[in-house]
Amino acid sequence: MKRKIIISCLIVLFISGNKLFAQQETEAKTTIYIHKANNISEPSGTLISSPLKNTDESIQEVDLQWDVSHPFQNTPSIVTKANYTNKRILKPGEALIFEVENSQITEDSSLFELLPANINAAIARVPAWLHYDLQFKFKMITQSSHRTKMVDLLNNTPKQYLDEVAFMLTYLPYEVLIDGRFINDWDYLIKNVELIYTYADSLKYVRLVEKGDTNTNDWKTTTEYKIKTGSSTFIWREIDPYYYYQFIVMPKLEQEGLYVTDNASSVGQRTWGYGWREYLWFDPDTTHSYRPVNISGYKEVDAKGNKGTITIDTIPRLGEIMQMPEYLWNQQMTIYLFNRDFDSAQSALDVLGNWCSRCIPMDVTDANDYRPSQPNHIAWKHIGNCHEDALLVAAAARTSLIPLMHIGDFCDDHVWGMIHDGGDNIWHHYEFFRGGCSPSRPYWWGMTNMQEYGHYGWNSSLVQGYVPDGRLFNVSDCYSENKPSATLNLTIIDSLGKPIDGVRVNLYSTNTQYGTEYKLSAGYLWTNGQGNITTPIGTGKKYYMKIYHPNYGSFPVESNQIFVLINSNTVAGKAYDITFTMPSKPKARSRVTSNSNTFDAEKSLKITWSAKNITTDKNPVDGQSSTFYEHTGTDAFVNFHILSEEEMNAFKASGITKVNSIYTFYQKRPGEISIPVHKTGKTYIALTNDFNYKNFVEIAYRTDIVNGAEFDLSIENTEKDNDISVNIYPNPAENQLTIESANYIINDIKIIDVSGKVIKHIQNKSQLPQYHIDVNDIKKGIYFISLYSDKGNTVKKFIKN
Repeated sequence: MKRKIIISCLIVLFISGNKLFAQQETEAKTTIYIHKANNISEPSGTLISSPLKNTDESIQEVDLQWDVSHPFQNTPSIVTKANYTNKRILKPGEALIFEVENSQITEDSSLFELLPANINAAIARVPAWLHYDLQFKFKMITQSSHRTKMVDLLNNTPKQYLDEVAFMLTYLPYEVLIDGRFINDWDYLIKNVELIYTYADSLKYVRLVEKGDTNTNDWKTTTEYKIKTGSSTFIWREIDPYYYYQFIVMPKLEQEGLYVTDNASSVGQRTWGYGWREYLWFDPDTTHSYRPVNISGYKEVDAKGNKGTITIDTIPRLGEIMQMPEYLWNQQMTIYLFNRDFDSAQSALDVLGNWCSRCIPMDVTDANDYRPSQPNHIAWKHIGNCHEDALLVAAAARTSLIPLMHIGDFCDDHVWGMIHDGGDNIWHHYEFFRGGCSPSRPYWWGMTNMQEYGHYGWNSSLVQGYVPDGRLFNVSDCYSENKPSATLNLTIIDSLGKPIDGVRVNLYSTNTQYGTEYKLSAGYLWTNGQGNITTPIGTGKKYYMKIYHPNYGSFPVESNQIFVLINSNTVAGKAYDITFTMPSKPKARSRVTSNSNTFDAEKSLKITWSAKNITTDKNPVDGQSSTFYEHTGTDAFVNFHILSEEEMNAFKASGITKVNSIYTFYQKRPGEISIPVHKTGKTYIALTNDFNYKNFVEIAYRTDIVNGAEFDLSIENTEKDNDISVNIYPNPAENQLTIESANYIINDIKIIDVSGKVIKHIQNKSQLPQYHIDVNDIKKGIYFISLYSDKGNTVKKFIKN
């Protein structure tokens, strides 16, 4: 038996002056600083002067390899072939178990939930392309009454609307559906689709396109648009169905809470009992009609400052004016000024922007009033800032069957929209400016801006679109003034060097829009199954981060600290490769204890599989904390365990936190693997998602029984971490500090003050497990003690009284 020992040391803390950085011992990493300021929004150059609070301990990782002799023939031949190719999604901690006996394969799904017959029957009604994700959604719903509501809605929806309703049930976040303000209004999902079909019949620039046959399980719906390509030439262009379902059908916009039932106690979000698609189109509530405006203001009318008075008395219904345009737009990125008459010769995007700007003619700053936060309320209140602009135009565009995505750049303090017309799979900048009657605004305020990517003249940091299913869509590259943008390649690992999936990174950046270098949150990103984030970022900026993971917590711990990622202004076209080691002890992964049972085997189970990561988290910028599931397309790792029947029963009883197996094929990438099975009796093979910390794994696989396969029996096995138990006492200490270790000898001791200065450096020559340190000569305060042994090191904090 070959035995290979690999020691992976913990983060080694290097202290130099007042700078601290974490570095893996085995390879050079980009330096990670901690930046400390009294207020993160204020510029400050002070670096933290004490080590990270670090509970990492030295961890020994053991790889075991067996040389196994076996009677397998050299030429494989398929004996029995499973007649299915299956697909599963495994949560962290879930497993698939294959039972093999006499060349027969049985899948044991006891550790994987199978849906009941009534749910499968309801799913069978919807288009086949939705089946898999809808099954996944049902699996995420644990309350039976909510499952029943979904089943009833699917069964009661007319077939013509079923693809849209099923899409909403599948991709609207669970938190949105069960929100107490919406859970009794699920029938509105059907009404929402009825309204779309009704409006489509009256609009000239858009047509619904039914693809496939509703009598089969293969149909989709989308839209096509009339585009002006010349002075008198037009084409009809179809968009991908995804954009229709996601950015027209979905009733959820962005940060607002989705609900229809009115909440009269709310100050900022009122619906008056209507969804925004109905309220904006019809203006149905005479008590809360948005048509009366009655706002006047002075507006500059020329560059010399000559002012005129503008008054907005009333505005027409959205449904009335959007029936006028003959085409969507003329593909000329341009600007239209404020308060123009509506004309049937205008494009739909022109009319839409003009209506929105007249709907919000007063800036909330000038109005000195509260800010509404829901489209109905915004239209009725007639005031707002860019956030209200973006919500209103998103709701008005989607009401008018125009796919619009809500866009935000937090660091540079602006939100707007982008529209999609099906051409070259490109999103186009689209926004209007409120406040056309605001006296503090220049003459062009209130305009509709359709210039390419806005032409703002500043470098955006991280620009993200808000997808109704809860995800954030990165469009940063579109808004970088210097092309190409810079690229951030960030990898987050634990102290064993293993990638950490599902880390939420709150990226910070320097704001340059207002001439002062502030440090503000720019947006959120998540690591994939390889612990990686690759994203375009703006140029001419510095970048920082905060991180969160449910298994680790938030770092830095102090709220007024941020990690420095890039400490100099970014350069166009440059990639910044950074590896960051999580400043905490690694999660306990499954620990495998392998026995030495020998195989009497002639055949093997051949598994061919692909595995992809699904990143999941709550969207922190969403008003309902929506949980999203993003198919990243990146490969996922899985483990394969060969179990005896006794081991399998214990495995199913205790879960996969501790696996006792005959063999384990550890951390396998997608591909093909051949696993030996017993000649007689049963062999159990478990495929487990126990490598990921947080992410789901989407697995597609097939199984075959083969004769004489050449097996890779190099089996990696991770044993339990060495428990490094170190006690220091008394703490606080006055005269003497005692260090006691139960299982290893401490060779080297350093006491470090909060400035990073080494106060004492002691070499323990006694080789005893207990050591006493005289601290009489140390001033009162907080100190860190670094303890080193031949098995690793650790850092403890103590107080000197």
